[in-house]
Amino acid sequence: MRVIIKFSKFSSTKNISNAKRKIRKFFKRNKIKDRREHFIMPKENFFYKKKIPYKITIPEKMTFPDDFKMLTSKLGELRDYAKKRHSHTISIDHRNMLTIDNTSILLMTVGINSIFKGEKLIKNKKIAPKDPINERLYAIGYWDALCINPKCFGNKCDLEYLKIDYRDGSSINNIFHHDIIEFFTSKDKMLYDYRDGLYDAIFEAMANSKEHAFIDFDGDKKIWFMGAYNKDEKELEFIFYDTGIGIFKSLESEKNKFSKAFHRLSRRIGKANTLRTLCKSNLSKYKDKNKNRGFGMIAFKNFIDTIKNSSNRDASLEVATDEFLYSTKNDTIIRLKSKMQGTFVRWSIRGVSVGV
Repeated sequence: MRVIIKFSKFSSTKNISNAKRKIRKFFKRNKIKDRREHFIMPKENFFYKKKIPYKITIPEKMTFPDDFKMLTSKLGELRDYAKKRHSHTISIDHRNMLTIDNTSILLMTVGINSIFKGEKLIKNKKIAPKDPINERLYAIGYWDALCINPKCFGNKCDLEYLKIDYRDGSSINNIFHHDIIEFFTSKDKMLYDYRDGLYDAIFEAMANSKEHAFIDFDGDKKIWFMGAYNKDEKELEFIFYDTGIGIFKSLESEKNKFSKAFHRLSRRIGKANTLRTLCKSNLSKYKDKNKNRGFGMIAFKNFIDTIKNSSNRDASLEVATDEFLYSTKNDTIIRLKSKMQGTFVRWSIRGVSVGV
């Protein structure tokens, strides 16, 4: 057997092992060269070998509604670069976070989950927030909802949570009501008498979302919720949020008696006053005879009013959609600095003492 080695000064019939080594070395060299990125004439695109890192920094303070525009801006920035994942590696830097409320945490969770279409991300401890905030994000379910590797913390903060969770808006059931009501009644024995009102409010919110929020909607059909109890402030809150088309678009798209009436009303008195009317009015005259429930967003407010009128606790309701936020505090309408996708509902009860 005669083996000729290219670039070699000899041909050998004796040293076969040495010849094989040189052949392997030659082909290996060519293979490495073939894989090497050429910066002037790349094989596929400029990012063939190495992706460009891009970092989105979460600001120090985010509270709703004051910093809602900042939050939507950051999510918009993330959405733009998420479309370039073939060429960029994206990181979300939480290290500057010092102040954030529960509403902003939920909205940020929903936004990131929607941008990545439910795909779980990898948590990097190098860009995680400091421990007080980090522990709180774990306790509220932020890391669980977004990451495949959430680090487990004991609950060292002064808040207790019903962790962030969601249901599929296309088919809902009442099983999750049990967890919410149990969390609600466990904080204050006096609240046990109001559990039916809470059930009605949550059921109405879920049913409204299922029937109206996702009409001709191709986006993310999730209904999110969470609960929190602040020991220092003695405040109990529940937040409910769907990512559908929102109240006003649902009024425009539906052709029933109720929707037509309020669509005409919104054109006459404006969206802000229409939202206030929807939250305060008894709409039982529009009730669908084929169903056991009406269109009543009044159920949201009835729950709050019952607690305020029959106990020494203060309570409030907030409903946001499109560019408007209605609050039962002084019956006010706040114009948001950025548009709210879908419908947001928050119930807050103050003066709640554990074990009382």
